[in-house]
Amino acid sequence: WICTEPTDKADMSCNTTCIDMQIYEQFDNPLNGNLHTMVPNKFVALATPIDLGKEEEFLDDCTGHRHFSPRRWARSFVTLGVTDVIQLNLSTYDTHPILEKGIRVHQIPFEDSTCPPDDLVQAFFRIVDSAQGLVAVHCRAGKPWVRMRYRAIIVPV
Repeated sequence: WICTEPTDKADMSCNTTCIDMQIYEQFDNPLNGNLHTMVPNKFVALATPIDLGKEEEFLDDCTGHRHFSPRRWARSFVTLGVTDVIQLNLSTYDTHPILEKGIRVHQIPFEDSTCPPDDLVQAFFRIVDSAQGLVAVHCRAGKPWVRMRYRAIIVPV
């Protein structure tokens, strides 16, 4: 999954030159955030932040993945130009570190592994349309589900 910027909207083929592969591979690494550009200059998808206590910023698990705290993600969001975070689940972490950076946090929860109802799709687009910068999107199940949910919202089949 490199890019969802279609070169031909009829067949949704992608222009794979729209992503800087060095940056993509850096953030693709589970130890560097496992963050992915979904639409260049508009959306990034990430794993859900995890509350780790006041001092801890990340936790390495036994599978080789690194989980980041909301405070750690907040700093990355500022660096990346994220102005809004959309949670596609009920919040499972303290959003204050993100809010303190001036980043808006929105909840659009719906059941994992399902397509969102029309009213939630409209809410999603209202947030995206009002965002002044990059929008970070995540759900409880993690980045793979965000991809599928994003595709269900943006590219209906």
